[in-house]
Amino acid sequence: MSIYLLLGRAIGTAAIACSLSLGAAAEQAPAQHQATVRMGPAKGFFSEKCLTFPGATRVEYRFTAPHPVDFNVHLHRDDQTLYPVKLQAVKALKAMLDVEPVQEYCFMWTSNSAVAAEWELKFGYTDQGKQSPRE
Repeated sequence: MSIYLLLGRAIGTAAIACSLSLGAAAEQAPAQHQATVRMGPAKGFFSEKCLTFPGATRVEYRFTAPHPVDFNVHLHRDDQTLYPVKLQAVKALKAMLDVEPVQEYCFMWTSNSAVAAEWELKFGYTDQGKQSPRE
């Protein structure tokens, strides 16, 4: 067997091993979710996006808006509305939230000002996997 044949087999084996390990890493990467949220021109106009996660997890969420908005994340439990996040007059945010399994969480934006036309904000979230134990 020639040295070139052996070298070719070694390179081919290394390439296959490398692609398999990269494929496994890609499968474990958290999925990125993106959405465009439409906002009306009137002050007080609101939009919300409600999501249910299958298990207890940590979620990274983010948004950018051209105009300030009041923002909250809320959930409904029995007769109560709970607000794990409630902020005023923000144009951008990147944060983490630990969520409970099979519980709907609503991300809500309320316009702070009247503008000339409808506008959009960009929203995204990433399920980071199982949440760390709370201390």
